[in-house]
Amino acid sequence: MRFGKFGLESTSILIAVMCSAAFSHARAQEPMIQTTCPIQNATQPPPLELGQEIQRTLVRTRTCIAEGDRRCAERGINELDEAAVTADEHAAVFISRGTYRQSRNQSRQAIAAFEEVLDNADTNPALIDIAAMQAVASMMQSGRTGRAAETLERHFSCVFWTPDGLRLAADVHFADRNYEAALQYAESSIALHVHARVPAHGTSTAEGSTVRNSISLEPMVPRQLGLVWIESAREVGLDPGTQAVHIARALADTHPDLPFIPLYKQAPVYPQRALGSLTSGDVTFAGRVGVDGRVHDPYVLESSHEMFEQAALDSARQFIYVPRLEAGVVVESPFTNKITFEIN
Repeated sequence: MRFGKFGLESTSILIAVMCSAAFSHARAQEPMIQTTCPIQNATQPPPLELGQEIQRTLVRTRTCIAEGDRRCAERGINELDEAAVTADEHAAVFISRGTYRQSRNQSRQAIAAFEEVLDNADTNPALIDIAAMQAVASMMQSGRTGRAAETLERHFSCVFWTPDGLRLAADVHFADRNYEAALQYAESSIALHVHARVPAHGTSTAEGSTVRNSISLEPMVPRQLGLVWIESAREVGLDPGTQAVHIARALADTHPDLPFIPLYKQAPVYPQRALGSLTSGDVTFAGRVGVDGRVHDPYVLESSHEMFEQAALDSARQFIYVPRLEAGVVVESPFTNKITFEIN
């Protein structure tokens, strides 16, 4: 399974993180989907000791890194290195250097820079949190999954409690074969993706409840997150449809009226006849998303050729959705979908 890259803009060197501690996992057999960071009674870190000139240079350097301006980024890092005086300023230099190396896919150098921050006992906890997330992302991108799991275990904090941060944690635990933890983090990440994209207490509409996307997942739930979620559920012996209902119920208080949301879509098997003739095509079908999160009674509305129809319907029966909510109650909903068969 490929692990997607995590955006360099997901954290900021100037963010003061308010909590850090270890997260204890509930058993997957007793689903508890967390939508807020469960770490409590954390000590507030002291204010960052960053001079105004350093702060300006940090912002400029981060912009250069994001824009891919190598010369500007290297100049900014050198200026930071020369101007740094306090422990926080030196830590900020290492984070900037690691972020730059990360942007250039130089994972070994990036990890080394982030670990300089993590290994310094004088580093402000807010900067440790940021360095930890970036270090774990670099480790995953370079295939150092065991090391990523160890770093996550030591430094997990509320800075990870974002949709992408929890997706990263799910990826780490999945790669480390800790499937119960992967499932917990994946479900919390899915819930936070919904919170970020759908207004609380919004009202679903017929249009919003009808899926008209292609075979790929809608952006609300990244494809890889859906894959980690369903494979983790299967590994611990849980029914993905049942888990999808748990996610819906966890969202019911804040989103009592919620359109159904795709979590996992099984790619169709390309018909041999079509492969042999290099034929492309598409199938539009309809059906119902049931209260169990699964597709029921799919049928073809339109197709470019009958040879694609059975493959499309077989694929549709494997789809998993967060079922629709109406007044906080899980309900079934009609839907349409289109699968496109293309030969690259």
